[in-house]
Amino acid sequence: MTELKKNVGKELRKLCDTDSDVAAVCEVLRGYQRGRWETTTTRICIHLINAGYDLKRSQVTAAFKKLQGLGLGTFVTGRKGWESRFVFAERVTVIARLLAGEELDVIEYELEEESEHGYTETIEHSFNLRPDFTLDVELPADLTEFEAKRLAQFFGCLAFKQD
Repeated sequence: MTELKKNVGKELRKLCDTDSDVAAVCEVLRGYQRGRWETTTTRICIHLINAGYDLKRSQVTAAFKKLQGLGLGTFVTGRKGWESRFVFAERVTVIARLLAGEELDVIEYELEEESEHGYTETIEHSFNLRPDFTLDVELPADLTEFEAKRLAQFFGCLAFKQD
């Protein structure tokens, strides 16, 4: 587990109480079921709209930077075709648990136990297939060359021939 400050949960809850934008972003993150390691600004904006929030991209970016200030991850500005994204210092599910008031040492212990039992870590990848279409896919962090070739063959089977 990445080294998080011991009082980060308390600081996060206090920030959510005083900043409605951060609270909205955290509410979306709380709903993530799997242990994502990163998420794009676009993905969060879509989830916020679906949840009834009216936040602009700049507000989401500012919220990510505040979460970065707490040590919960790093905001990465998109460049050269890559979207802006937030890379979590620990699985996103940790944020939900911190918001719920769980103690960091309990979370750390349970995550160590989880890792010992073979939990597969994943990384979310975004690929700009077309100017108007981005493909998001979540793959194992330890993806092998053989598995990558299998995926390439799978995607090759999906193409339709144009007449």
